[in-house]
Amino acid sequence: MPLLRRASSSLPELLSGRIRFLDAVRGIAVLLMIVVHTTDAFLALDYRSGWYWNQVNIIFGFVAPAFLFFSGVTFQLALARREEKNRPVRDIGIRAVQILFLGYWLQIPSHSLRVALTASPEQVARFFDCNILQLIGGMMFLSLLIYKLVRSTAVMERGVWIGICVIILATPLIPKFLNQVELPVFVRYWIEPEGSFPLFPFASYFLIGFALSRRLIARALQPKGGLQLAVAGLLILLLSEGVDYVQSTLLHYSEFWANSPALVLFRIGGVLLLTGTVAYLMSISKESEGREKISQIERIGRASLPVYILHLMLIYGSPVNMGMRYWYGSFLHQLMSPEEVLATFAAIAGLTWIAILLWQQVEHRHPKLASTLRWCWWVGFGVLFLVA
Repeated sequence: MPLLRRASSSLPELLSGRIRFLDAVRGIAVLLMIVVHTTDAFLALDYRSGWYWNQVNIIFGFVAPAFLFFSGVTFQLALARREEKNRPVRDIGIRAVQILFLGYWLQIPSHSLRVALTASPEQVARFFDCNILQLIGGMMFLSLLIYKLVRSTAVMERGVWIGICVIILATPLIPKFLNQVELPVFVRYWIEPEGSFPLFPFASYFLIGFALSRRLIARALQPKGGLQLAVAGLLILLLSEGVDYVQSTLLHYSEFWANSPALVLFRIGGVLLLTGTVAYLMSISKESEGREKISQIERIGRASLPVYILHLMLIYGSPVNMGMRYWYGSFLHQLMSPEEVLATFAAIAGLTWIAILLWQQVEHRHPKLASTLRWCWWVGFGVLFLVA
């Protein structure tokens, strides 16, 4: 029996209620993202070398692919639920545009349009850079357009594998392509290898999550299914070593860490290993307790988007605030020991989560007030941006 056997499209667990292990792994992924960004911003250069740092860097390399993978999983799930109930998908399209907008809003170089128009080349590059939110929003919007044409998530799942193969195999060729073709700056930053998260190969993680969504969830919800997923992840990790051998000996492409096909497999294997382990541990916990208790990790996973945005604002800043890495004339930038970085991570994660819990209380108890505050925030920023 295949480890990732195809699931029925009408599986009740897929189309109703929360899928708790997905919330948990998304919570873990976003917390690890905060660890990565805290380390990037504050860890002293003296600690960024040696064997231990290399191992930490390998672990960090799984975080963004995991975030993208689970975005693809939940996006497919949202489409499938609406397809099953014959509901429109307009709200998903609005969500995609919102995520895309927030990604670029975070990278605006100033709260003033007048100042932003005189931005330095580095600031312009940062604004156009394709980051996690841009990639998720863009892939959601593109996938939604394809869905509107084919009207079937099952058909999309099969067709998506072609796109995955094209993206993975074309990635090593992108530098040569960019050297020969002039592209608009907006398009170039979406595929530029030096960008944060270019389409090649990072879009493949989103699409793989989309393609595996039903099978992944169906397997994880079965008895010992999480353990089987973890085994599948280990096998894919081993397979990546074989693919690396083939690409280096037969194709003479030895850049494993340069977003090679073998690296994509390596990271997907790691993501499945994490997913299976979490699903299995949660199933054991549920059996031993005999009741369902929502953990803080699950709650964080359910609020992963606001957690992600708010922690970026705290660390790197936004058009309306200066991030911690720039406080006191960059006094905190890359000067901390590992222990200080961990303490800073705990403080940032704690502040972020407390702020979100407070906001959720406002939304729950005073929804009209929350709506008014949200409207005032964006109108106020828009007026300030235009007139300052």
